[in-house]
Amino acid sequence: MYFPKFYPYYAHDPDKLCKVGDIALIELLEKQLTRDITHKILQVVYPMGDVKDPLTGKPCVAVEFRDDMERRDQLWGKNENAFNYDEAPPRGWQEGRKDWSHKKGYKRWHDYSDRDQPEASWP
Repeated sequence: MYFPKFYPYYAHDPDKLCKVGDIALIELLEKQLTRDITHKILQVVYPMGDVKDPLTGKPCVAVEFRDDMERRDQLWGKNENAFNYDEAPPRGWQEGRKDWSHKKGYKRWHDYSDRDQPEASWP
């Protein structure tokens, strides 16, 4: 389905399937968890990071296959400042190291009992 406008959806992810930048399949909840959380995550369709072409299964960067990029580098010479995909750490290698989710990131200065704010935490 094509959406002509951008609209943020807040989805419930109890299994921690998604990370920032992933493209996921969501489904409408039968009963809303909060005012904003109205959907749940079914599956991650395309994880961000090491993207593979769904038809060939080959790794790609933007619109180019990585093996085509390597072939071009062999013909024309590799740029010394270019990103090296083989030496790059795997996606999610800092999980558990720099996790700030246990800290409160937002301080509410006013308490509105008639509004539900799931992204806000009370100090």
